[in-house]
Amino acid sequence: MGIFDFLNKKRTSPEPQKPDQPPQSPQTETGLMSKADVEQVLVRVTIDNEDVLLVKIYKNGTVVRAGMAGLPMVQVSTLSQVSNAAETWDGFMETVPQRLLEEDTRQEAPKITRPFSYTVAFFGDSANGDTGEYAAWRRTQGIEIVGNLEGPYHPLHGLLEQVVVSSMRFTNSLYLDIMVFACFDLKARNMAQGMMSMGKDAKRETTWNDYMVHLVQGPFAKDIAELTAGKVFENPSNGHSFKLAIGQRDGRLRYEFIPAI
Repeated sequence: MGIFDFLNKKRTSPEPQKPDQPPQSPQTETGLMSKADVEQVLVRVTIDNEDVLLVKIYKNGTVVRAGMAGLPMVQVSTLSQVSNAAETWDGFMETVPQRLLEEDTRQEAPKITRPFSYTVAFFGDSANGDTGEYAAWRRTQGIEIVGNLEGPYHPLHGLLEQVVVSSMRFTNSLYLDIMVFACFDLKARNMAQGMMSMGKDAKRETTWNDYMVHLVQGPFAKDIAELTAGKVFENPSNGHSFKLAIGQRDGRLRYEFIPAI
């Protein structure tokens, strides 16, 4: 049995259970998985015991994304269905090192002063026919490494970080659309179908500014022009359209919504 079975219990099937038939957990298969077996990957990063990134990518095109992997936590999350499911899944799985599929373990440093963790978990073989958020996976395995933010780092740290960055890169375009909608009520054309939520205490301006700082200071700074290229955001109330420009001027981070012609 994989050590991450508890992650699979967050959601249950939407089908009502008969009174005389209590919910049954699927029989979990043992043994390590191959890439061909995997139908969902979960990526989680915590700092100071606080979730700062959660990404779930499913083979069927379902994507969950919350956060930017840094503090302060960006309190916007989405559950969406992307249209380019095969492209997203195949591209992402190509970046997952085979080495991580040869492990099923949780390891914690003996002495921790400032906690930091990476989790990468794999799921497959649905017992209830659902292959999205309501799936009851028979196959689960993963790696969770808990250590110190300042190091020293576990030998698998580099490979886990590779998957963390890749999971963000393949969901960054969707997350930008969600952030603009959450903070400015502007909806991207061809925006993925799904749901969005913001922390109850989150303020729009602060949330957007936190997101921007993480974006330009993280590994995706050089991708901003590509990330915003071709995107058009519309105001649902009046139909006005805008493009988003992000950059630095006078040593300060700037953004601007420019009317689309």
